[in-house]
Amino acid sequence: MLKMSASADVEVSTTGAVNTPQAALAKVKELRAAGKIPAGRAAVVRFAAGVYELAEELDVSGTDAPICFKGAPDGQTVFSGARKLGPFTADADGIWRCSVPAGLVFEQVWVNGSRAQIAKSPNTFYNYVLSSEGEGTDPMTGKEADLGRRMLRTDPKALACLAALPPDELRDVAIHVWWAWDSEWQKVARVDAEDGVLWFQGRVNRDFFMWPKWCPRFTIENCRTALDAPGEWFLDRKKSELLYIPRTGERPETSFAAVPVLKRIAFVHDTKDVTFDGITFAHNSWTLPSPGFYAYQSAFYADAALEVSNATQVAFLNCRVEHTANYGLWFNAGSRDSCVRHTWFEDLGAGGVRLGARTWSTNDAPEKLVSGVTVDDNVITSGGHVFPAGTGVFITYAKDCRVTHNEICDLYYSGICCGWRWGYAPAPNRNNELSWNHIHHLGKGVLSDMGFIYTLGDSRGTVIAGNHGHDMFSYGYTGSGGTGLYPDEGSYGILWTSNLIHHTKTSALSQHYGRENFFHNNIFAFSTKPESSVAGRWRVENDHCSLICSNNVFVWAGTEGRSAWRGPGKGRPAPVHDLVFGSNLWWSPDPVATNAFNGGTWEKWHAEVDNGSILADPLFRDWQKGDWRLKPESPAFTIGFKEWDYTLAGVRKEDAAWRARVAAIRPAAYEVAPEPPLNPGKRSFRTGFETRRPGTFPSGAFGGVSSRERGYVMESTRACRTGKQALEIRDFEGLQTRYWPHFYQSFKIVSETFVLKFSLKCDALANLICEWREWNPAAKNGQYADGPYVFVQNGAFYVRAREVRADGKAYGFDRKISSYAPDTWCDLEFTLHTPKDGTPTWDFAFTGADGIRHEMKGLLYYHEECAVPNWIGFLSNADCETVSFIDDYSYDNL
Repeated sequence: MLKMSASADVEVSTTGAVNTPQAALAKVKELRAAGKIPAGRAAVVRFAAGVYELAEELDVSGTDAPICFKGAPDGQTVFSGARKLGPFTADADGIWRCSVPAGLVFEQVWVNGSRAQIAKSPNTFYNYVLSSEGEGTDPMTGKEADLGRRMLRTDPKALACLAALPPDELRDVAIHVWWAWDSEWQKVARVDAEDGVLWFQGRVNRDFFMWPKWCPRFTIENCRTALDAPGEWFLDRKKSELLYIPRTGERPETSFAAVPVLKRIAFVHDTKDVTFDGITFAHNSWTLPSPGFYAYQSAFYADAALEVSNATQVAFLNCRVEHTANYGLWFNAGSRDSCVRHTWFEDLGAGGVRLGARTWSTNDAPEKLVSGVTVDDNVITSGGHVFPAGTGVFITYAKDCRVTHNEICDLYYSGICCGWRWGYAPAPNRNNELSWNHIHHLGKGVLSDMGFIYTLGDSRGTVIAGNHGHDMFSYGYTGSGGTGLYPDEGSYGILWTSNLIHHTKTSALSQHYGRENFFHNNIFAFSTKPESSVAGRWRVENDHCSLICSNNVFVWAGTEGRSAWRGPGKGRPAPVHDLVFGSNLWWSPDPVATNAFNGGTWEKWHAEVDNGSILADPLFRDWQKGDWRLKPESPAFTIGFKEWDYTLAGVRKEDAAWRARVAAIRPAAYEVAPEPPLNPGKRSFRTGFETRRPGTFPSGAFGGVSSRERGYVMESTRACRTGKQALEIRDFEGLQTRYWPHFYQSFKIVSETFVLKFSLKCDALANLICEWREWNPAAKNGQYADGPYVFVQNGAFYVRAREVRADGKAYGFDRKISSYAPDTWCDLEFTLHTPKDGTPTWDFAFTGADGIRHEMKGLLYYHEECAVPNWIGFLSNADCETVSFIDDYSYDNL
């Protein structure tokens, strides 16, 4: 607690001699130097009500502290990073205009206090990518280049708004690509609107058809000709004019715009003992850089309006943070023993509060790790307006932090995310508490793969308790769905207890994979999507306990494939040796499917997995009216379940007026997007690996990684079949994972005959696999089924497939097709037959340096569940230095 004077040392008003926060800091330094503020006592700076337009960010550091910035009651002291423009004039075309200072560029606007929409197309929902190319002419250079992630084909109608744009405006148009759990923007290089083709200045960060079933989404933003709906705006940079279409009830002579001029409103760093009490922080700026920007999951690369770094005992109390371009507040590296309490975050470009640096390593100094930060009794609502993946509270790397009693709602992505390590690599997150938060109305049908509370990596000692999460609706066509409690990859050592989670889209509890996560005394109820489950996990772990579930209540409803517990086998049985279950209550008011419990019956589950559990109605008092209390005679008490007061979740009860403001929140209404078009599939693809600089990863049509640590997959001049380059695959001894290096391509078979060809050159030590897959939840492993499978090993080529033998049954086999002369080029050809009715088969042909063609025909896919492969991968399975080359790669839907 700061030691401070009851009276102010400095009085600030918009009309006084000291009229800005920066002038107040200068005055404090003057008073300290004169001895008028005793050593060790905090300076108190009291601000009168008013809007303080900052010409530069407020920088508080070093000897500025200890200090308290005290605002007028009810948030009437506003530190604004915006400039006021207007009033407007109305033209006959229905567009309003006002002048903008020359050279001022902005990409967020608020008119009459409400966020306006940058001109976009379409006004609702999305356009769709129908296909993309591999290689072609680069519009930036005129040369042949990799265009795999630099162009798209779409319905020509979607690009009509771009057809007549002059080149300077076209270059500033942004294409917003919506992935599954994140999104990105790329600026336009060229457009052929008549043909429905668009080229980017840069490259998108994912394969467009990473999720091959559906067409991916995009919108067009910052486009003058898309200015056609109330509330939209466009900045005419040549004329220095703001163009705006008014909303109902607005009048030009009384309407004003606020446009942000500061990237950051306040920065507190390298200091100790700083308090902001009762201050409203509003309006900061973000502009899209060229050629584009990828925000990543949880809007990881988004900054914040307020930032704290290398500072201790920094407090934000009774504040308001609104109208931001990105996150509200960021406790960055070195923030310790600080807090934000009783603060209202609303109208956010991303999320509310960030804790932790973007990077961490075991070599970092301990004091750089964020620790002891409290986020308590706050409201975080209406976010994701610029970066839709913004998270309510986002923790990357931190320990001993508390996120408690917050109201988090009306976001497009997750409520709280904790951890930033995929898998079991070392992570510093320890002993964090995420408790008593009310998290609701997330997703709004825009993004996927979210959770009310989402975790990653090692977080031993973390407790997640007393939270109430409800009403989540994810997009779900690309990526996974919407999950209540979601321990994702590598989540480890977390206690999840006494949480009430209900009405999600796909599951109330879903663990991807993890270690020793303990779910105790929770209520998990109801998901809305057919083929969903109330709980489940995606991966079986063989060397440790994945999760422990005891004394929980699980409730599901519906008969459309809905289930109680779903393992990696989805509707099929999956191993359970890494699960510890006991004394749970399970219930469905509808008939229970015979595969509802891990692909099997309740009787089998109860006998083999969940001893001491019961299948019984928990007897909620009236869950349909929101009363989740149990009747006294509830059988849940017989399995050791203990009730808690779930109404305590959310802001604290001590302040009745605060609670009343929260109760008045009404999450924004939304429309659910229609089902996207099915991927029509690319008819053909071909590359000679000639377009990328030697030493770089190949065309964006392929996925994978190239590095010394994972092995190299790179275009190379060391060998070629035709042209000047080929793809080099170089393996090394001792790589962490045996199948490194590897690369892959997704595709879609849209004809009854599909042919893929390539040339290959291997050395004598090569152990290279070409594996085709169909990513299919119905597969036995719950993820994929193998189709064609060929490998080279010990100087020979082998085929892995199935065949029908004399007894009428299909048997799997590995069979040599031909010997191979090392360091010579050979040709491989796969022909896949996918009849509309009947069993799919495949043929394989190998032609060596001697020109002799070896064939195997009528092969069955190795896994019987494989129907139509949609992925091909190349894996080097050696554990030594070996090199292979691929050239003249192509496929065709005939």
